[in-house]
Amino acid sequence: FASSAEAAPTALCLDAASAPSRPDKATVWRTLRSARVGSVWDSWYTPEGKLRKPSTPVTTNAILGNPANASSASLRPSHSYGCEDQLFFAGGLKAPKHAYGPVEYKSSSEAVPALLPSLSVPSDHYPLIADLDFTPVDTGAEELIKQVSFRAGPRRVSPSA
Repeated sequence: FASSAEAAPTALCLDAASAPSRPDKATVWRTLRSARVGSVWDSWYTPEGKLRKPSTPVTTNAILGNPANASSASLRPSHSYGCEDQLFFAGGLKAPKHAYGPVEYKSSSEAVPALLPSLSVPSDHYPLIADLDFTPVDTGAEELIKQVSFRAGPRRVSPSA
């Protein structure tokens, strides 16, 4: 990702199965944010994964497991809730806004009535859609074009007879 971003505008979208706030030392979020790339979640999370706002953006909100196995502790259904889907960008790309959502909740208990999949979102993940802006990185090509145009001089077009 880093070498690609040095050469051209680059975006990386993934289901990281790891929220920015995950307490582990090495997470996808911390690794990529330490590489000085941007994320669609930058206004919600610090590069260290600390929440900046009172509500959490949620990309997955589902009950995992089979309720029929509720008697076995290891197979008991669990609530998968958090910001697990990521969109990182670099190389002149910026993501000023989300085109869909994001969905936010103040707690997992607040999210339970809106479990996924649903008729409106037939997946266990909400869509992660953002508008990306591209700001060209200065490669010096523009100056080269000016120099070549200047040397060639103005072109004269003579009327045809």
